[in-house]
Amino acid sequence: MTPEEGNKLIAEFMGKTLYDDKPIMPTSMQSKGLQYHYSWDWIMPVVEKIGNIHYPAYYGSSGKPDDYHEWDDTAYLRTFGMRDKDGNYLVRFNADQLYSAPTLIQALWEAVTNFIQWYNEQTHLQSPIKG
Repeated sequence: MTPEEGNKLIAEFMGKTLYDDKPIMPTSMQSKGLQYHYSWDWIMPVVEKIGNIHYPAYYGSSGKPDDYHEWDDTAYLRTFGMRDKDGNYLVRFNADQLYSAPTLIQALWEAVTNFIQWYNEQTHLQSPIKG
């Protein structure tokens, strides 16, 4: 996914109204475009919003995927800033895959965009997810 595609996805998730691929926001911010892929000030409110999403957890006392417990899991950051053997940064939201990139913000951006894609698919299917 390109930064433009991912940033548009994030902006829509955050409730920004887009017109001609530009969010409706103060002119000083508009001139710089969407900055989720390189600005901590832009990406962290998205992480906070994701962290407030509750979804069903499928790991109960039996540990089986079909052991459903309603609303007992959240999408909090489970891994953040650890490094792999190659020196790449690692980021993961709870119950999601691990994302690796040369910079921490890039790994976080990848985790965020992939989580939002998954979230949009789930809400489109009308799964029991609360945001």
